[in-house]
Amino acid sequence: MSIFNWEEFNLGLEIASIDNQHKELFAIINKLYDIAESDDIFNDLKKVIKELHDYTEYHFSTEIEYLIKFDYPKIDEHKKLHKAFTDEIAKYEELAAENKLKPADCANIFNYLVKWLTMHIDKVDRDYATFIKKL
Repeated sequence: MSIFNWEEFNLGLEIASIDNQHKELFAIINKLYDIAESDDIFNDLKKVIKELHDYTEYHFSTEIEYLIKFDYPKIDEHKKLHKAFTDEIAKYEELAAENKLKPADCANIFNYLVKWLTMHIDKVDRDYATFIKKL
């Protein structure tokens, strides 16, 4: 089920490859919501958090390539925000690997990810998209 719906948030940056990657992040985050009722929640949680971590690393590296290519002046700030986010996901990944996450944690993680990602895209990423469009 897709509870965290890309279209509802109006987050498109008009950079197709980045928008498509953001949509994929939405899809992965939705899996967290779906597995809250899974029969094998611990293994499913491990898989989804690992997938999220791996895809986030891929996506952030793509964004940084764009920012370097267009000589975005706030690249260091952007990298710090990415690092903080991936560090947080790594903590969840470690807790999942140790079976220390409970089904109720899915909702908390889901809510954190939704809030962080929507704010990041709408404010931080939109800033670089506007910068690039002005070039």
